[in-house]
Amino acid sequence: MLRILLLLALVAANGWMWAWGQGFWGPAPGEGQREPERLAAQLHPERLKLIEPKKAEALRKAPPLCRLLGPFADDTAWQAAEATLTAELNLPAGQWAHETHELPAQWGLLTRAATNPADLERKRTVVERALLKPQNFVAPQEQSTSLLLSRHDSEAAADTELARLRDTRNLRGLRVLQLRGPQTQHWLRVLAWPANKLQAKHEAWGGGPQPCRAKPAQDAASAASAASPASAASAASAP
Repeated sequence: MLRILLLLALVAANGWMWAWGQGFWGPAPGEGQREPERLAAQLHPERLKLIEPKKAEALRKAPPLCRLLGPFADDTAWQAAEATLTAELNLPAGQWAHETHELPAQWGLLTRAATNPADLERKRTVVERALLKPQNFVAPQEQSTSLLLSRHDSEAAADTELARLRDTRNLRGLRVLQLRGPQTQHWLRVLAWPANKLQAKHEAWGGGPQPCRAKPAQDAASAASAASPASAASAASAP
């Protein structure tokens, strides 16, 4: 009798384990949507967003869009981005074009470099009293921080602003420096970016796809390539 009971217990245990493995008693650990192990294995689960089936279908059927990738600082960077377009977007050759845009040199109007933190704050107070909003800036080939008051496309424009602030705001000790030399900016104009992949990301794409414009904004490019150090310039006495 004892042997029969033991045999029945083994059969029942095996049957229970089989049913559990088939999901009759709920998902096994690591397989369920609500299991802690599954959530812990996810990367940034808070970023996941479910979209309605109608919206998903609309994205699949939406016509491709024109998008820009860039700016890129050199040939190596834009060619690396180009190499990913077929793999990431399944685009055939001929669906994108390489474009270049020439950027003029950029000039800045700055205070003299501060000798210490207290000197920097003193300069900031003087500039802010003139209703300006300066930014901390370390000029090329300098180690101390200056205050950047404005950026200009030419040295003449920066000199004009220096004279205006000196005459109308009584600001002294300002100088004009070349912040960046002329640059060639590289872009990839993708003519048929899939609408359902607008959120796609790749480290080679820089800032990701941007809406196409007649000419990419020059402001966005200045951050893409390193500033070419070249200094120069006009100065008044120091504040």
